[in-house]
Amino acid sequence: MTAAALRRASHQVMIGELPLGGGAPIAIQAEVTASADALGEIETLAAAECSLVRVAVSSADGAGALPSIVAGSPLPVIADAGFQRWRLLSALDTSCAAVRVNPGDIEEFAETAGHLVTAGIPVHIGITARALDWRLLAEYGRATPEALVEAAVQTCALFEAYGFGDLTLSMQHADPLVMASAYRQLARRVDYPLHLEVAGDATTAARRRQLRLVFGFLLKEGIGDSVRVALSGSPVEEVQAAKRILAELHVT
Repeated sequence: MTAAALRRASHQVMIGELPLGGGAPIAIQAEVTASADALGEIETLAAAECSLVRVAVSSADGAGALPSIVAGSPLPVIADAGFQRWRLLSALDTSCAAVRVNPGDIEEFAETAGHLVTAGIPVHIGITARALDWRLLAEYGRATPEALVEAAVQTCALFEAYGFGDLTLSMQHADPLVMASAYRQLARRVDYPLHLEVAGDATTAARRRQLRLVFGFLLKEGIGDSVRVALSGSPVEEVQAAKRILAELHVT
């Protein structure tokens, strides 16, 4: 049976001209930092068959470089300003294909969600164990799968209140078992495209087993519409590692 036949049903979100979810091929993502060299890196990623690129805006200089990066990029750009709300809002003026948000304190994030809805471009919600809403940590005691899922669902609700549904989601936790459980639970509660991301060294046998746990089990269950292997080396190595894993698992 093919991966497409097994794929979890989700509605489709267009990141620029790239479809995510809804039975579209699994997209491979990589990340570069906004800088004067970023366009050259993105062109190399495109040649390596990367599908879309996340551009980390981590400084004022990076924010200044983002418009030219978006204008010249051969790949759809997801602007990622981390927890810096002003950089996130300034990225909306660059015609980027999407923005990535880390909601953190969900109540505090509500106003920002309204600005993003007005911009009318897709939003990627990245839930991380190290930045959960304090209320959820108090309720669950730690970053459990249930806490991660509840953070994702509550953040989605902020956008859904406006009738906005161009959302994609990801969750990160250092323990792959916790992360896999969280994704399984989230897949049952929302129909948005899900992005799988694992950080670390994909060249070691131990890490490859972890990647197989998160990527392999979930993708074989039809969970996952885009993937990224976050490495400390070249972004091209991220793309190559992701392609190897997808090929070994026989999923597309």
